[in-house]
Amino acid sequence: MNCKTCDYALWNLRTRVCPECGSPFSPADFEFAPTSVRFCCPHCNQEYYGTDAKGHLVPPEFECVTCGQHISMDEMVVLPAEGLREAETAPFVVPWLLRADLGRLKAWFKTVGWGMGLAPQVGKALPSQAEPRQAFTFAVIVMFVAMLLSSGLVMFMIGLSSQRSGGIGPILIAGVLALAGVLIFAVVLLGIVVLLGHGVLRVMGEGSEGMARSAEAICYTCGPMLICSIPCLGFYILPLGWLWWMISASLALAERQRASVWKAVVAMMVPGVLLPGIPIGLFVASIFMAISTAGGAAFSSGATATSLASQSAMSSLTMSWRMQAMQSMGPVTEHASAFMGSGFVYGDMFLSSDTVLTPADVPIGPLTLADFAGGPRSLTPAQAAAVKEASDALPVNTIAHRMGDYVFTYHGVDIMTMSERMWVVIAWPVRAPEAPLDADYTIVVAQANSETREITVGNFAAALELQNDLRARYNLAPLPMPDTVTQEQPAVAPDQ
Repeated sequence: MNCKTCDYALWNLRTRVCPECGSPFSPADFEFAPTSVRFCCPHCNQEYYGTDAKGHLVPPEFECVTCGQHISMDEMVVLPAEGLREAETAPFVVPWLLRADLGRLKAWFKTVGWGMGLAPQVGKALPSQAEPRQAFTFAVIVMFVAMLLSSGLVMFMIGLSSQRSGGIGPILIAGVLALAGVLIFAVVLLGIVVLLGHGVLRVMGEGSEGMARSAEAICYTCGPMLICSIPCLGFYILPLGWLWWMISASLALAERQRASVWKAVVAMMVPGVLLPGIPIGLFVASIFMAISTAGGAAFSSGATATSLASQSAMSSLTMSWRMQAMQSMGPVTEHASAFMGSGFVYGDMFLSSDTVLTPADVPIGPLTLADFAGGPRSLTPAQAAAVKEASDALPVNTIAHRMGDYVFTYHGVDIMTMSERMWVVIAWPVRAPEAPLDADYTIVVAQANSETREITVGNFAAALELQNDLRARYNLAPLPMPDTVTQEQPAVAPDQ
């Protein structure tokens, strides 16, 4: 029984607030294996056991048989039943973790089955305390068996032929070396899949629970690879087993990391596509290297990389703005930090590679951007309060405010009635006074229709004038140059 916000263990507590993050909870919020936990009377410590499908008390309210006080399940102190580990209180437990009771062979086959057809349940059934070593051991066995069986018939035929010719000795040595190579390959493959999958998830702002949990989700769902063990056919159905594993791992990863499913799918599709495509990738890379060596096309690589990074952040920021605008059916008035609760935006997006700012330099109410590290899928109560304070601090007549390296100009912009060419975000990094942006630096602007434009600093004043002509048609105040908008001083419309 762990806090659904910060994962803090909530056993043996009389209060109904998480001591770690302050989130409220009640025992009814959780499911347990029947009779696996003790519900203790808060007055006399008399123990009761839940017997319904969720492991809850039936009935949930009654008079204590010892002290006579009227008690309810939600006010009781909850503990694992005597002699049970915390993991065993879950309504489902990954069979491999119970192999001491089930037997290794039975536990292994049951876990393979879970990985094939119960992937989301795998993510839910794992205990809060990650044990990646056990998961990795299970996965290595699966991979080893799959590879061994898929080539077993071929190895047997070669060995039989060699025995007839009196050459079994060298073949046995070669077989042992081949098995060792298969084992090493399985370990390396698993490591690469975990590193790539978790790494991509972190880039998208998820996976804050740590790589160990990602490793468990990925390793315990590799059962589909066993279909590749069919002799002589394994090679031909390998793509099916590989794709099945990536999909199963995505579903388990979403549950284990409390991430959105689509991000988990994207995270696992990267190794799913990249690893089979390594030979093709090397070929393409060699072509690009040849072009680069020959001179290629002249362009500013630094500006291009910055532009691409800004466009990626712009897409997420604009998507979050559009979601809020559609919900409010009018202009968005919140501070841009509110976008971090959308599931598309995380703290690192607000800083570019060309800035002098650090996360600690970006205020959000009483907090800073550093307090939002890790890209939470939903804001904690403290973060939500800081975002509200930042929004309340914006003047009523705000037309643009800065957060990090982005100037947000969506104030007053009505997505339902105004032109889709209205600017909503401008990427203008904060630089040191002695190192201003040069005239050729590329500025990225996002419009209300989610399209982005690239404008050099030298041409920006002219583009801004055209944008302000468009704003004037809707009686919106003109935007100033973005470098004049600071985090401490948003741009406001002049008094009418």
